[in-house]
Amino acid sequence: MPRLTASLALAGMCLLAAGASLHARIIEVPDHQRTIQNAYDVSRPGDTILVHPGEYTCAITIDHDLTLAGEYLLTGDTSTVEETILRNEGSPIIQIGGVLVNFYLRGLSLRNARAGLIPAQNGQGAGTIEISQCCFDTLSQ
Repeated sequence: MPRLTASLALAGMCLLAAGASLHARIIEVPDHQRTIQNAYDVSRPGDTILVHPGEYTCAITIDHDLTLAGEYLLTGDTSTVEETILRNEGSPIIQIGGVLVNFYLRGLSLRNARAGLIPAQNGQGAGTIEISQCCFDTLSQ
């Protein structure tokens, strides 16, 4: 019984430490929202926008904590990275606009844009930007 009580207490402390992530949601594109912008518009800090394979034109400014990911996030299948394409001819695809924003980009291809990702340049410091299993291709200045 003491072992069970200790395990429950530890689990409770972990849940308290997780805080805001307890209410994080997964918003799927195009299943729940038709576009990445629509998904972002309904997202809250800590949410994940999960983008299914396809080609999407988007230009979004991130101003709250968010994960933007392809199916790779769930499956670990790297072939989905090349099949999940974000593009925006002549403009940046993703801009970080908020101060101390934590942004995670996982398993997506960013193509044919002036820039794939532009971090905040407001001199107010930065949060975390993590990029993994992404492909940046045909980006111009």
